[in-house]
Amino acid sequence: MTYKTFFNCILIILISLVSCKNFNDQSTTHNTISNSGSIPKFQVIIEGVYKKNDFIKVYYIDENDSIFSEKSSKRKIILGDDKIQKIIFEFPIGIKPKNLMLSMSSNNEQDKIFLKNITLKYGNDSISGDGGDFQNYFFVNECMKFNDLTYYYDLYNKQNQYNPVLTANDSLKLLMNKLYPPKILKK
Repeated sequence: MTYKTFFNCILIILISLVSCKNFNDQSTTHNTISNSGSIPKFQVIIEGVYKKNDFIKVYYIDENDSIFSEKSSKRKIILGDDKIQKIIFEFPIGIKPKNLMLSMSSNNEQDKIFLKNITLKYGNDSISGDGGDFQNYFFVNECMKFNDLTYYYDLYNKQNQYNPVLTANDSLKLLMNKLYPPKILKK
């Protein structure tokens, strides 16, 4: 092999290595841009014990609604268990609730539930109700009552209706509005 051929081989290898490095750098930059540009979703995360099979429904009001309705709701089936379960409701992109109502049980044989936490999350920001703080953010209807001795919510059938519900209070509504970044108007 001549000196010139050897030099050309080394040059081709170096150019290939530099080209591959630049290609990898470009793809890394592209991935970083696509990840940081992701659109956040609103989530309701409930941690609790449901000893019997049940389902929870989350109703929401956003800027397009004025009342709670079936079309603006999400439902999750819960399998009965004695252990704390984490139930996550993820809403479609663009949904930014300004009010929430949680229908906590539909099984009228469910006589009590334990709630550890209710967290609302939007992107990296959240409102955590851990340590019982969620009780400061919701109104409780007459079908459920907190039992100070057992730390469970006792569930009741009132006037032949079984519908234990938590509804966001004004404090929570204010905090929810702070979760969402302000709208930026284009000129």
